[in-house]
Amino acid sequence: MTEQENLLVEQVVTKRKPVVPLRGMLVYPATETHLDLGRKFSVQAVQTALREEEEVLLAFQKNIDGGLPTEETLYPIGVIAKIRRSISLPVDGMRVVVRAERRVKITQFDIQEEMITAEYEEMSFDTATDDGFLVQQRVLKAAFEDYVKRNNRLNAEGLAKIQETNDLEDRLNMISSFLNVSLAEKYELLAQDSAMEKAALLLELFIRENIKHPIDCVLIDECQFLKKHHVQELVEIVD
Repeated sequence: MTEQENLLVEQVVTKRKPVVPLRGMLVYPATETHLDLGRKFSVQAVQTALREEEEVLLAFQKNIDGGLPTEETLYPIGVIAKIRRSISLPVDGMRVVVRAERRVKITQFDIQEEMITAEYEEMSFDTATDDGFLVQQRVLKAAFEDYVKRNNRLNAEGLAKIQETNDLEDRLNMISSFLNVSLAEKYELLAQDSAMEKAALLLELFIRENIKHPIDCVLIDECQFLKKHHVQELVEIVD
């Protein structure tokens, strides 16, 4: 086989990992988070991973049902995550810190009560951009910074970390992780296959959320002289 043929075969090789299905949340690549796991199949998946490559496949449930999920209730795109730390909880369960690495396309689930596993294929991400993307990036940066100010969701250190990230896909994923939108919208962001499409959707969501949450403030001199009834009278002033 030629080198090109070998590369094509490698790209379509199906792989398998233990699965941790998450309810009501989604984890983007290039982010780190802790997970409190109580369901038996999730704990078993982590324990199995710790004995092997220390990687799990994070799958995302479309509902918050605590029972055994089905293939129909799980999204077809998941995230491979590296287990950084794990501790057992006093009650049956486990807390793990994971570093999400990359998106994968799940081709088949094997759902058992003891543990869930899945076969998957690697996914690519198109980082090609055009001249208009630079303008879009500046607008997106302004909308993102406006959003985190309104929602108090990011400190200066976190913002600096995003700005210092050179990888475009990682930077867009890190920005996505701060959006407080529906699970379906978070998944739609995860599923985007190109930088331009993902940035456009991010900008649309940030603008929508910023309009929904205007900044209300009052600037008052000598506020130390205000009494309680003065404050109550000023509560409705937003200009």
